[in-house]
Parts: sequence; C-alpha cells; structure tokens
Amino acid sequence: CCSNLAMAIAPLIFSAIYDEVGNVRGKEMLLATSAVSLAAVVAYYPLIPLLPKKEAPKTLEVKSLEHYEQLSDTEWSIVPLEIVDQVQLQQMQAGKAPRMARWGEYSVERPLLHDVHKRAKHDFEYLRKDLVVKLADRELMVQEQQNLKKSMEMIPAPDRDRAKQEMGAWIADYFDDAGYPMWETQTQIYKAMLMTAFPPIDALEGKKPDYTTMELSRWEDALTKFLSIMDEHLTSSQHHVSDGNYAGATWLNKLRRR
Repeated sequence: CCSNLAMAIAPLIFSAIYDEVGNVRGKEMLLATSAVSLAAVVAYYPLIPLLPKKEAPKTLEVKSLEHYEQLSDTEWSIVPLEIVDQVQLQQMQAGKAPRMARWGEYSVERPLLHDVHKRAKHDFEYLRKDLVVKLADRELMVQEQQNLKKSMEMIPAPDRDRAKQEMGAWIADYFDDAGYPMWETQTQIYKAMLMTAFPPIDALEGKKPDYTTMELSRWEDALTKFLSIMDEHLTSSQHHVSDGNYAGATWLNKLRRR
C-alpha cells in the first residue's frame, strides 16, 4: 500500500520541480530523488527484523548401531536417508549385511503418513546434494560405481517376488484409502498416472539396467534424468509441507471447501 502510494506521488513531486526550477543539469532532481530514497530507507528500516531468517542446517544425531538394529521394520523405514547411509556403512564395516527397508503393510504405516512429505523433503535434499557433487566430478563417478558394485555384492539379494507383492498391495490399499476409484478396471488411466510420476530414465527394453557395469556416460545420463525428476518431486513435496497437507489437496479441493 505504501509502495503504491509513493509511486503515485513521486511523479507529481518531480514534475513540480521540473516546472519550477527547470535546471537542465538536474541538480534539484538529484537532490529530490536522493531525499525520496532516504525516506524510503527510513520507512522500511523497522521492517528488516521481520524478514524471515534462514534456518541453520540441522545436524542429525546418529545413535548406536544396536539402536537401529532393534527398530521394527516400520520404524526403520522412516529413519532419514542420511542416517540410513551411515548405519549401513557401519554395518558393512562390521561385516554385517546392511539393513534394508521394506514396503510393509499400508495399514501399519498409515498413522505415519501425515509426515511423509516432510520426511521425503529432507531425503530428497540430501540425495540431490550427494548426486550433484558426484555428477560434477568424473573421478567420483568412477569411484561411486565401484562402491556400488561392492555394496551390491555384500547385500543379500532381495526377494523380488515378495517385494512386488508388498508394493502392489501397498499402492492398492493406498488408492482405496485415498479415494481413487476403479483402479481395478480403469487400468490405462492409472498406468498413465504412474508413468507420468515416474517417466523412464532408461530405455524401455524389457530388462532391468545394471548400473554397476554399464558405460559411465550412460549411467551419468540416467542419474541426470533421475535428478531432474527428483527435483520435480522435491518441489511438490515442499508444496505439501508448506500446506501442511499430506493427502495432496489441490486448489480445486480447497475452493470446494469454502
């Protein structure tokens, strides 16, 4: 309001100075604009303490290895990714198989979903920072591919059939609970929605890519695409966190509530 008022009055003041003085060198105008700028600084100075302050990054506390090994599968699944990486590294250094998160049951996890976007926001930011650093250094990429191969050799092969069943049941139960109808029959719509949320980062050729052995340039391309998609999800996650709404209500839903 004050800014609009100043923008409206300032031209009137300047035009009056031009009419009365008419100095071609503009000394009077220079003094007038300086005075207006000074007045603006004085007027807005008290608002500086009200500006939002940037929060200092929080350091996550890593507890003992035994603490994380005693967590239930559901509790372990919501541990921040930054801590998970450190715990898994400690487990491998101790000669233990690193603990992996499972899909689990939707009904068990449902009470925790109110914070899912807040947790995902932190995980996205951590993973994004890590990927950017590695993609900017080819030597780090080579080392990361070697480390990935070593870790894959140490990790017990997951039961993919069980994981598929758990994932499918989790998504189906979520669709039901979130109010998405007829996913059992309107298959093309839901396939399109899933493919939009997860576009291919590798060619659709009927086989799972092996990132531990593929050419480095191809892996870099896949990670770059993954980073781009993750940025989109991070933006969406930040939106949900700011709204305080994990269920993803749109502006149309908010409008209908009024």
